[in-house]
Amino acid sequence: MGKFLKTIVLALGLVSSLNAFADAKSDLQDLLKNINALRADFVQEVSAQDGKLLYQTEGYMQMQKPLRVLLHNVKPESTVLFSHGDNICYYDPFVNQVTVMQQGILYSTPFALLIAQDPKVWDQYEVSGSLSNFNLKLKEPRDLISLNIYFNEDKVIEKIALHMKDGTTNLYTLSNVSPNVVEEDFTVKIPSDAEIDYGR
Repeated sequence: MGKFLKTIVLALGLVSSLNAFADAKSDLQDLLKNINALRADFVQEVSAQDGKLLYQTEGYMQMQKPLRVLLHNVKPESTVLFSHGDNICYYDPFVNQVTVMQQGILYSTPFALLIAQDPKVWDQYEVSGSLSNFNLKLKEPRDLISLNIYFNEDKVIEKIALHMKDGTTNLYTLSNVSPNVVEEDFTVKIPSDAEIDYGR
């Protein structure tokens, strides 16, 4: 095959791949655009690279546009990840400490993608897949490398898997998914003597 023809074939393959990514991203955004709010119970299973279960938690999450996020682990220990203004905070009652993640909501938790509308956020990801399973791969991986969002036949989110740099996978299996949030749950009560840590 001549050099010129090889170049054409490679270019066509690249265009085809880019079109596939664009179509998958549009398909996923179409599924998510009607989610103005979401509340669900979850079971989180953290597995090692070899598939061995490391630990399991249970809790509930809720999100609401434009950018309100809450992730409350209830069992075996209580911890809360929640939005506060433009930041994400993590409260651990056991050590009575709040960590403020100053990178901003959209850069601190991938769950914000479910309600994100900013094109700059979506531009960080290459999206592939269709219908029931979408893979979102970070173009510049951090602790998170990629995530998968799974939908059931009714186009309701049923699972979210986070694939981490250390080889672990955090799988959230959702149940009792509802478009109705509990407003008071967005207000997390922090003791006045809690230590505040401004994380980076």
